[in-house]
Amino acid sequence: MQAAYDLAPVIADVISAHCRGTSARQTFIRACFLGDWVEARCMVEGMLAEPWVLRGNQEVRLREFLELLPVPPSVTAVDTRAARDAQLRRLG
Repeated sequence: MQAAYDLAPVIADVISAHCRGTSARQTFIRACFLGDWVEARCMVEGMLAEPWVLRGNQEVRLREFLELLPVPPSVTAVDTRAARDAQLRRLG
């Protein structure tokens, strides 16, 4: 897990660069700090859903980060989306 924590600021910068004027960077860092890997994974997968906006080695870094995250066997894409939607509702 230390590698995921070490890479988190780099990933947060990638997210921030593509989500200017939002609190996405803080949300991502908070999710990592709290160990909310479902939320962190969802944010990274969202970035990878639009690879044409990524530059240089950003896609490689995002995929590298995903490989470091724990994934409980019961987590599915639907669960991930539902968790993200719930988080967004909480943030208002």
